[in-house]
Amino acid sequence: MRIKPQTRLIVTSDELLEKNSGFYMASNFEEEEISGEFLIAAPIYKELQWPVQVGEVLRVSYADSRARFECTARVLERVRRDGLDFLRMEPLTEFVRTQRRNDFRLNIELDVKLDQAWEEHGQRRVRRVSGMTIDISGGGAFVRSSIRPAIGEMLVITLPKAQFPGLPRFPCEVRWCFRNDEEKTDLKWNFGLRFVIEVKVKEKLIKQVFALQQQQQQRKQESGL
Repeated sequence: MRIKPQTRLIVTSDELLEKNSGFYMASNFEEEEISGEFLIAAPIYKELQWPVQVGEVLRVSYADSRARFECTARVLERVRRDGLDFLRMEPLTEFVRTQRRNDFRLNIELDVKLDQAWEEHGQRRVRRVSGMTIDISGGGAFVRSSIRPAIGEMLVITLPKAQFPGLPRFPCEVRWCFRNDEEKTDLKWNFGLRFVIEVKVKEKLIKQVFALQQQQQQRKQESGL
């Protein structure tokens, strides 16, 4: 498994997502046991511990600087250590790199701009920060930035005009978020974005993503890789 202790996790289940498409809980990886079972911190949702039931099947995911990984695991028991609550998990599948549903994903680093809005003293505030994609598809992107957005928060993303000519700025929803401690960078937060766009915009985006892939393949052929 080779996951470092205290790696940040996102926990959910198909049943929970059916009721609320934005239902993602935060946790930490504690340790892997000889049996192959592993311990995670009791999941937190909106700053409160969620009452996970023994026998419940959960989707457990984490991200590193390369990608996002996910497995399915069953809750075997609740464990309490030094006043802290944990779940002992039985993996039903291995951690595998996830692919966004129905959307081709291109691994590419691109500079993007992110607008984050909030209310302060009755006034709407907006700040623009820089970010970098790790991958992108017609449905969303894996982005790295200096801000830590909340899961479910809405941001506005601006893609680079050179690679995506004619595409407007558009809103996106934060689906998951992890801290990146592996590399020395100011872009400490990795998060997944779901684009909230019209069908025509998505079709145009998909075409441009495929065009970028073709450019990548052509450069590899020319360099002999």
